[in-house]
Amino acid sequence: SRLALGATTLAAGEQTTVTVVARDAEGNVVPTAAPGDLGGTASIGTLGAFSCTNGTCTATYTATTTGTASIGTTMGGQPVASSPA
Repeated sequence: SRLALGATTLAAGEQTTVTVVARDAEGNVVPTAAPGDLGGTASIGTLGAFSCTNGTCTATYTATTTGTASIGTTMGGQPVASSPA
């Protein structure tokens, strides 16, 4: 699975989209990925609930302070690539 963050430098109150594409060990998209499979933490804000369609899951990240955003995301309890370890 891979994580993408729409923007990394945010002002307080600003929002960006977090996207996770669910993939299996062979790199194939997992179309049955569900919001309950995902977990996450946000460095300078809050991470909304994920919604998933055909293996692509998105959530809204809202900054509560100005700074550089980072996300720690897991799928099935395992860290998602491009997320902090």
